[in-house]
Amino acid sequence: MATSSNFSFLAEHDPVFLDRGVWLLHGDDTKNGKTRRIALSGALVELLQAQSSRGVSEWVFPGRDGPAKPIYNLTKPLNRMLKAAGLEKARVHDLRHTHASMLLASGVDAVVVKNALGHSSLNVTSRYLHLVDTSLKSASEAMARVVGRAAGAEVAAGEAQVEGSTGGLGVAKAV
Repeated sequence: MATSSNFSFLAEHDPVFLDRGVWLLHGDDTKNGKTRRIALSGALVELLQAQSSRGVSEWVFPGRDGPAKPIYNLTKPLNRMLKAAGLEKARVHDLRHTHASMLLASGVDAVVVKNALGHSSLNVTSRYLHLVDTSLKSASEAMARVVGRAAGAEVAAGEAQVEGSTGGLGVAKAV
């Protein structure tokens, strides 16, 4: 049975430690066979602590047949929630891809994303990097505005036209 700080997600040996904000995913349940510690956000810990099954079932998501069995297929409940929110159907694995894409797009380092998702190499994580092109474009436009201001020219987003001299703009040199 569940303790005040311990739930199982889908496997009895994959406990969620709410007091430590950690989900311990054993190697038997990972693609690469390695045990992983997944950090849980404070907001997620609060949601899990408020879960109605807490203290009644050892499972985070008990099945409809009672608290003794977990939900094994999260697709149907996920799609009911998505429909209620006015969103299209999705696979549970799509949430993983969305998670990686959103982390990278918000500027989280690719190595951190690799570790968070348990990818075996940065190559695996790099499949999501094409989604960061918008962020790179934004960074490029920001740099054009900085250079433009230093040169005394007004540079609007998307219009990197710098006229005149460098206006005292220094260039960083590698030593």
